[in-house]
Amino acid sequence: MEKGRKDRVTVLPMSLADPLRSHLSRVRLQHESDRAAGLGCVQLPNALDRKYPSAGFEWAWQWVFPATRFYDDACSGARRRHHLHESLMQKAFKDAVRLAGVTKPATCHSLRHSFATHLLESGYDLRTIQELLGHSDVNAMAFFFRHVLARPWQLQITYQRAPQRVPVVLSREEVARLLAVVTTLRERAAMEIAYGAGLRLNEVLNLKVTDVDGERMILRVDQGKGRKDRNVMLSPKLLETLRTYWRQARPRVWLFPGQGGKRHLHQTILQRAFKQAKVEARITKPVSFHSLRHTFATHLLESGVNVRTIQALLGHRSLGSTQRYVHVAGDYLRQTRSPLDSLK
Repeated sequence: MEKGRKDRVTVLPMSLADPLRSHLSRVRLQHESDRAAGLGCVQLPNALDRKYPSAGFEWAWQWVFPATRFYDDACSGARRRHHLHESLMQKAFKDAVRLAGVTKPATCHSLRHSFATHLLESGYDLRTIQELLGHSDVNAMAFFFRHVLARPWQLQITYQRAPQRVPVVLSREEVARLLAVVTTLRERAAMEIAYGAGLRLNEVLNLKVTDVDGERMILRVDQGKGRKDRNVMLSPKLLETLRTYWRQARPRVWLFPGQGGKRHLHQTILQRAFKQAKVEARITKPVSFHSLRHTFATHLLESGVNVRTIQALLGHRSLGSTQRYVHVAGDYLRQTRSPLDSLK
């Protein structure tokens, strides 16, 4: 469990394998000596201590870098070893910097920055580096670029594919069949907005007449999910549909008003219309109204639109949400060569 309470797997440099084995052999001898003295039990995470009382003595749970001294557990009274205190590593690094004649203001954490920088300079893509660093948000990578590397941030990320993360989407032919069987102009206009602009169902329902900007060819999404405003593109074909709908329905405030016009249309009406259209179009996929949004993003991606643009159009705060539309290969760890292996 690391920063953000997340587990992750990273690379093990080949050049580090033998030294690490030797180190673990010495640690294991120390652990066996502790066991012989009736000690050698580490504190387990969460409630595992109660569930598996003897597991703390097992070798698999021991610290890779154990402390040289014991401490008394304040709760249980047991005598244990913890891991090395971070100040020992900081002092060792400081001494190494001085002995190596390095004049840069470096700290232990600088090794992590150097790891990412050297991978980047070796040609690895940002997605791989983001996974290895455990960054959940692309903003962390942007900060790294701007403030650590002092480079301009130009987001052009090449993603590998992982099919299991892609939601069920419709083909272009299926979308055409679906829209063709919708006989009511109101429901057809709503579905065209969801597919043509990538809006969520609730965002479609909350559109107002003034949110349609025919001159700038923009749809304004006011306070979408996460209470964020955004603008999306308005296609000429969608604008034509909306103008036809407006001439027929004459909405005043809400683009899709409910009964009486004081509130917008209820979501169940559009959900029911989609379900009926799906049956009539003979679509057997497990899709819903929201699948039109997934289909919008997927078709843009297949057309060569970059991930950053799709992220902005969908209103995603993090690229992690947009990555579900991109297949990501899981074999990057074995294909990534640690910069430690390139040292002579």
